[in-house]
Amino acid sequence: MKRFVQLFLLLTITNLGYGQSPSEYVRELENTLLTYNVWPYHRGYYKLKNVTVSYKAPIVTINFVGEYESNGTHRLTQTVVFNVLKSYFRDDSYSYNSQFEIYNQSGVEVRECHVDYPSYGRSYEKNESKLPQTYYLPCSSKAIFTRLVNAFKNLQALAKEDKVRKSAPNILDNAELAVQKISFIAPDESGKLKANQTGCIKVEVKNTDSNNALEISCIVSEKNKSELFTYEQYTTIDKIGGYETGVINVPIKASENIDNNSYLFDVKVSYKGRTLKQETISITTSNPRRQQTVSAGTSGTNRNKTVRMRKMSGNTYLISCKVNGLPLDFIFDTGASSVTLSRKQAQFMLRNGYLSKADIVGSSSYQTASGDIATGMVIKLRKIEINGLILNNVEATVINSDSAPLLLGQSALSKLGKIQIDYRHSTLTIIR
Repeated sequence: MKRFVQLFLLLTITNLGYGQSPSEYVRELENTLLTYNVWPYHRGYYKLKNVTVSYKAPIVTINFVGEYESNGTHRLTQTVVFNVLKSYFRDDSYSYNSQFEIYNQSGVEVRECHVDYPSYGRSYEKNESKLPQTYYLPCSSKAIFTRLVNAFKNLQALAKEDKVRKSAPNILDNAELAVQKISFIAPDESGKLKANQTGCIKVEVKNTDSNNALEISCIVSEKNKSELFTYEQYTTIDKIGGYETGVINVPIKASENIDNNSYLFDVKVSYKGRTLKQETISITTSNPRRQQTVSAGTSGTNRNKTVRMRKMSGNTYLISCKVNGLPLDFIFDTGASSVTLSRKQAQFMLRNGYLSKADIVGSSSYQTASGDIATGMVIKLRKIEINGLILNNVEATVINSDSAPLLLGQSALSKLGKIQIDYRHSTLTIIR
């Protein structure tokens, strides 16, 4: 019976209606936009109902479909088209009012259509004929911002690689190359990349021929996508002369939330559509402000640990966590008996490898806000990380609703032991 329940629940969240896309990056972008209602009209009366992303290198097309929240009598569609090769996705420090910004050298085409259902087809369309160079999307948290940046940069890297692969060979471009060394250069003699510091992945390529070598590319990707680094995934060097050595430098910056750990990066060097060398390198990071990671329930360190919360409207506070490696913002709720996830969030995690069939435990009943009794899925979260503190095997409930909030309840809080809350300064202190 338990096995039947697990299979039924797995099939339920697997078939919740996301369309298939030609690339995992496209699927990830669609899921992020739809899950977090990321579109220009998120603060109006329209609710995002569907979003599709198509990618035909180098053109990205995003179709948003929203409906009037109160009665569904109005529909609004917006289509956004831009060349990802000519785009720059602005850094956090450039975003205003929590907006993600796409700046495009050749412009972003925006088309809108408003449909009034009661009048059976009465509609009007608006096209931005001036092709604005900047397009904005709202971001309610840094984690969403980072996902959007990564998704668009992944598509940009694919477009660049496709462009190099399809480029006609130059008659003078006929050299023999050898990758001599791939290494990480730390900003100081410690050899570690510290919080907010920028190091460099250095690739040395030797031209062993008298001919010139044109357009040598380097693709860098983190193995486990921690979202704790900023770097260009695709870098090129235009030319290496005969018998010369060329250097490709890829700057890489650690975020202020980096922990004391080691991270693996794949580095691939290509020339004329073929791979010269692919190597995995390790980057060791350090953050003096973060205590050594401990597991809840073990002796670990005896020092208290303070976690900063973000105050929202009313008396709601958010805590940034990582669930099986995925950054999420949870509502701190001492009254909730369990950690809870929405059905849509669980689907996103399952589709992207943050949850697996083995994590499904069974089902449980819970009471909704209206007083009804509903059934949800019970799962085991292998790891929840809160500011360097690790909670292992935390039970959570998947609420049978796409809009259910993410709650950090007692199934996680009880593992922390004694806690002290300072609402005035928005901090949570774990007394160990």
